[in-house]
Amino acid sequence: MSENTTDKMILKILGSGSCVPRVGRAPSGYFIKYKNYKFLLDCGPGILRQLVKAKEDYKDLTGVIFSHFHPDHSSDFIPLIQALNYTPEFKRKKELLLIGSSKLEDFAKSLYKIYNISPEGYDTAFVEPDGKFTLNDEISISSIRGNHSDSSSIIKITYKTDSGKEKGFVYSGDTDFDENIPEFAKNIDTLILECSYPYKIEGHLTPEEAGRIAQAAKPGKLLLTHFYPPSDNPDIKIQHRVKEHFIGQVLLAHDLMEIVI
Repeated sequence: MSENTTDKMILKILGSGSCVPRVGRAPSGYFIKYKNYKFLLDCGPGILRQLVKAKEDYKDLTGVIFSHFHPDHSSDFIPLIQALNYTPEFKRKKELLLIGSSKLEDFAKSLYKIYNISPEGYDTAFVEPDGKFTLNDEISISSIRGNHSDSSSIIKITYKTDSGKEKGFVYSGDTDFDENIPEFAKNIDTLILECSYPYKIEGHLTPEEAGRIAQAAKPGKLLLTHFYPPSDNPDIKIQHRVKEHFIGQVLLAHDLMEIVI
């Protein structure tokens, strides 16, 4: 990455796959970095190892953001807490933000009880970014409710450039077709949509549905992710099918891909 990214947001795709174990695609997980802010966005199984492969440090995360609590999006949460507690010669002291739906606190504390593991030596703060949650007027996180599960959130993360322009991305998490996404993501720089299957499965998007959402939202670019094995069939031609509905740039996510926003 040759350009100067000091004052830009960096998105690293840690996992572009699904719950199906595969060599080439880890389950859902993303790393967001802006200045000194560092977040995991979803953390499916194996995402901590992917974070290390991406040459990022789990020890100084600002927080973890959850789109929903299905295991392929959340099961490395307790391993993260365990690693923060027991990494030799390391003691975390700064607060860890946990961001998601109103059900997140119950979800996390239930896991603490089941595993008999909870944060040691540092505080956590549970944040539901309904409306807009802003950190030091530098980075903002907001959400609307999603339709995939009762804990689903559509996430928007933005920052302001030196000229005052707001830039950022919207992440759908898992979703069925949702007419609320285009307004929430209107003119966003990067729209990240799941594109699980090339055919219709309830609770997920087809390429055509992703294209229709993107065409209404008019993002700078569309990034498709969360691929189940059938979507990687080269005969499917996902990008061509999306472009029947969306005239803009379409990217297909792959593990350890980096995007400057």
